[in-house]
Amino acid sequence: MKTRLLPIMLLSLMLAGGCAEGWTSEERALIENQPAVMRVLTVEDDADLKVLRTPCRDLSMRELADPLYASLAAKLVATVTSPEQDGVGIAGPQVGLSRNVIAVQRFDKEGEPFEVYPNIRIVATRGEPEPGQEGCLSVPGRRGEVLRWQDIDICYTSTETGQEVTERVEGFTAVIFQHETDHLKGILYTDKTLAGSQDTKSQNTQEMNTNESLKEVVGRTNFGPNHALVTTPQPCVMIATWDKDHTPDVMMAAWAGQYDSNEIVISLSKHKTTANLEQTGAFTVSFADIHTVAESDYFGLVSGNDVPGKVAKVGFTVTPSPNVDAPIINEYPLTLECKVVSWEDGILVGKVVNMSAAERILTDGKVDLAKLQPIVFDAASMSYRAIGEIVGKAWGAGKVFTE
Repeated sequence: MKTRLLPIMLLSLMLAGGCAEGWTSEERALIENQPAVMRVLTVEDDADLKVLRTPCRDLSMRELADPLYASLAAKLVATVTSPEQDGVGIAGPQVGLSRNVIAVQRFDKEGEPFEVYPNIRIVATRGEPEPGQEGCLSVPGRRGEVLRWQDIDICYTSTETGQEVTERVEGFTAVIFQHETDHLKGILYTDKTLAGSQDTKSQNTQEMNTNESLKEVVGRTNFGPNHALVTTPQPCVMIATWDKDHTPDVMMAAWAGQYDSNEIVISLSKHKTTANLEQTGAFTVSFADIHTVAESDYFGLVSGNDVPGKVAKVGFTVTPSPNVDAPIINEYPLTLECKVVSWEDGILVGKVVNMSAAERILTDGKVDLAKLQPIVFDAASMSYRAIGEIVGKAWGAGKVFTE
């Protein structure tokens, strides 16, 4: 495999625009003291995971001009191409450096070279995202299916001119760029794994665990403990928050339920939403319905980190909640206004301070599901389904066995 670095030249310190920042002593020691093949951090170590979850900061012109950057770039390529790793991309956090720099194999170029990109970001996407299997050097022994765009624009800093360069990338190489730039935001591919895909340990490990502990239920198909259908169908709840610029953000979540008489619980990995609610201490929850399938699915596909104006993009409007510091999405007719009770270990508990509903979904002053027409997520078929007709009365249908 042919390996090549983007040309690196020493830039004039005058290009730093007066920026006084430089490499810290800790960063310098990390780069200088490690061998050509650096240690790759993994999610299996708590200290490593903390670094992997830390958003990165950009590199200044002064830092790019420092010979230390050239050394880092070479070591990133040496690490990802080493026999121990044999990867197609690597990001700064994966070697312990919370800086915006990645190395990517360019399968779309002759010789399939590795190239290093500082201050990289994705600025445009085209078409529809497609599912594909992914793994990660920092998540050893696991794979999962993730939705990625096949046609994107990237923007990065040229080490030759100090200017921003925009480039169109397509196909599998575009997928690699998306995977690696997620690392720069503290996002792992496991945060985006589709609910119906196999985000499980390698087949050998899985079979070993099965042979040691799992006994088959006779007369049934046995899926093991890691199958997506732990509970199905699942609700399609829409969580809305304000970001630091007071821009509304919405995401879809399926692992949610009632926690107490006036509390809800939602299982969440790290998202822009979780960063927002850490800041505001509040959020709203609405329910996707048959009239908002496409918009709601889009909110689940696209991160607010990549598309800050995604609510406006679909034509939705918001009203500030009068009770909590969060937006109400007007197009969803049923909304819970919530304050954060706790957010730890991926579990969000919220206290509902008010529930409001549009008149059009009420019958005799109560929410009527036949009018709300909420959808649920079917993990078996990776699709959304509408809730059907009433088939019995709660705390009533079973009385036939008490008579």
